[in-house]
Amino acid sequence: MSACPTTLPCTNVLNTMDSHFRKAKSSDAASSASLAKPSASSGSSSSSSSSSSSSSSSSAPQHPSTPQKPKRSSASGGASAAETPPRGAHIGVGTCTAAVNAVYADVQRATGSLGGNASGGAIYGEVTKQSVQRVLDVLREKCELGPTSTFIDIGSGLGKPNFHASVEAGLRYSIGVEIDKVRWHLSLVNLQRAVGRSLPADAPRVMFQQTDITAAKTLDPFTHVYMFDTGFPPHVSAQIAAAFNASRHTKYLVCFHRPKLVLDDWGLEAEYVDRVQTSMSGSSEGHLCYIYKATGKRDISDGYSGEVAAAAVTGGNRRAVDPVFAESMRLLDADMDHCIASVAQTMDEFHSQPRTRRGKADAKREAAGGGGGASSARKRQRVVKVKISGNTMDKYLAVD
Repeated sequence: MSACPTTLPCTNVLNTMDSHFRKAKSSDAASSASLAKPSASSGSSSSSSSSSSSSSSSSAPQHPSTPQKPKRSSASGGASAAETPPRGAHIGVGTCTAAVNAVYADVQRATGSLGGNASGGAIYGEVTKQSVQRVLDVLREKCELGPTSTFIDIGSGLGKPNFHASVEAGLRYSIGVEIDKVRWHLSLVNLQRAVGRSLPADAPRVMFQQTDITAAKTLDPFTHVYMFDTGFPPHVSAQIAAAFNASRHTKYLVCFHRPKLVLDDWGLEAEYVDRVQTSMSGSSEGHLCYIYKATGKRDISDGYSGEVAAAAVTGGNRRAVDPVFAESMRLLDADMDHCIASVAQTMDEFHSQPRTRRGKADAKREAAGGGGGASSARKRQRVVKVKISGNTMDKYLAVD
């Protein structure tokens, strides 16, 4: 009996489908076996996987699989590593020397562990000791920071970066500029405390002044400028950039704003050098610190002399000094004793000023035997206690 004419085509179709099913099943088994075996090397695994994928695509239907992220090339990975610069900033340990730790210990004894208006007062932005150390490490490695450098901290607060840079790099001069009167006075308290203790009499010279930085036309004679400027008004930052551009000696600027803002919006005539990851004291907040180098020619040689400071800016001198900084430079060029004498005079003038109502009331209670008795007397004797009444320091600002 002959077969039905339609039987043969149906049988062929079923045979064909069964053949494809068996091929696909064997291909899946081979793929699972290859994935289970550890690859001998990254190069061979990538080449074998690419060849197997191409062969399987030609011989078997594709099956969905979990996509894998491509591995990043290592820092020593030849051409690819050179073409792609590392994305991370410097996040080194920031190990401080014993001398630096001693300075911070003196500051803590004098005005408290956190910045602002000292212990019990308002807190303002302050990076950690380890973060400052990381910044200084990069400045020493890439930005010529050393014994002939002159350093300024704009918005110096209690003066910690000035002390730190002075001890760590052995600077010629380290000056802090602060607009807030209370914080400036507290930096002078720290200076009185440190000199003769953690800062020897022959140590690199440090001084602080109360100044509106926008009054400066240039940033001379400073070779390195540091500023924690996250809270600076835009017009202040722009004026600092203009002063940087007009300077003869200022070569490096350290701030906390990105290159697009600093170079494009502020108009800073500089190039990006590096960035450092920093963290804040008393919080988990972090900021990137950016370092810039002037594109024009700058003289950072050790050509400073006292006559220049006295005469301020004159074209024929070896080192120019903006009039805003002339008095501080004159004091520093004399010796540290002159600076300390000037600080003592400033503090005496402050204490002779009329006191606030609260200060007068406290004095009256103490004269009558109130106000805490023995505990109040101990508070006056301890350097670590610095009282604040509003924006005016109380009379207990004492240094042993």
